[in-house]
Amino acid sequence: MKHEGDTLVAVGPANPTQTETVQGVVVFDVSEPASPEQTGFYETEFPIHNAYLQDGVAYLTANDGAKNPAVFVDISGDAIEEVGRWSTVDHDERWRDVYSSLRTCHDLYVHGDTLYVAYWDAGTWLVDVSDPASPEYVNHFGHYSVEELRKLSNTEAGRESFSMPGNAHYVAVNDDASLLASGAEAWDVDTEDADPGQGGIDLWDVSDPRSPEKLSFIEPPPTPDGSRDGTWTTSHNFEFRGDRLYTSWYQGGVKIHDVSDPANPEELAWWRRPDEARFWTAQYATEEAFVAGSMGGQTYDAGVYTFPNRAGEQADPPELATTTVATRTVTAKATETATPTATATETTTGESGGGVPGFGALAALAGVSAAALAAWQRDDD
Repeated sequence: MKHEGDTLVAVGPANPTQTETVQGVVVFDVSEPASPEQTGFYETEFPIHNAYLQDGVAYLTANDGAKNPAVFVDISGDAIEEVGRWSTVDHDERWRDVYSSLRTCHDLYVHGDTLYVAYWDAGTWLVDVSDPASPEYVNHFGHYSVEELRKLSNTEAGRESFSMPGNAHYVAVNDDASLLASGAEAWDVDTEDADPGQGGIDLWDVSDPRSPEKLSFIEPPPTPDGSRDGTWTTSHNFEFRGDRLYTSWYQGGVKIHDVSDPANPEELAWWRRPDEARFWTAQYATEEAFVAGSMGGQTYDAGVYTFPNRAGEQADPPELATTTVATRTVTAKATETATPTATATETTTGESGGGVPGFGALAALAGVSAAALAAWQRDDD
């Protein structure tokens, strides 16, 4: 769901289904929050994994297996209608030859006139949507070129779609759009090595969108088993608010980072309880609190958790025993920039693999239960 002023939209289903299912955008007037009124519905031919709402336009992920576009729907008037769409294939036809799972239109974010799209192994893309009917390419950056991805076989693509590096899963920018965070979602495929294969978060200086600079990398929490059947500590959704970044890491918990110096992000707080919660979002609520959603698991319920919005340490945190992490250096590169940029290096962990990235196990949050927790002790510093 996304909210703007008196309007709220809910989209779905998030993932492809095996049965005939209604898909689309439902629009509500929430000027009276106790009595929301449905004002419209727009049916789509594609599932909608994520959306963004700005100036009466709903920006939708539209994975159709062909172009995998972002679709723009005007919901402001009585007649809800599509006004535009854009995809990597529209920019360069060579992307059509890349396996669809490697260029999933997974998540998107809008700030001002710019649309930011997390396109999985195809990287993070910036599009000018000052006129949603005529979107224009600005830039993109990531770990792979189109030619590198075109060379992968079906088997290699399946493994790569769940592996580090790559897997641009979620993207957001700070208040003035000078700093961009791109989070990867990844798991361990090669369980024979010591690398748990979880994804972290890259921080980029995008004050000049045509000349982005990689600044730093936020490591994922450790895990004893990074496979799809193990303890997930890979990055999921996050949010900027001022100089803070609120992040979620599935069973790895939730964190707050001070990013006032984005080249050296400082961890302020970390809460985790892997036997109870698998967090897939963390968001600012008030000056006193932030909230996080847990998708639940086989042995525990889904729920919404509240935490104090301050630095501190969790009382008696559980151990997240880990394998010995074998790290490797990977070059993060800006591709097709107007001005060549220096490459930046990051230390990442691992390999992961198989299937359709970001889908399947990542089902929608089925229900919520309030859980006010004493999250951590106050840091007197």
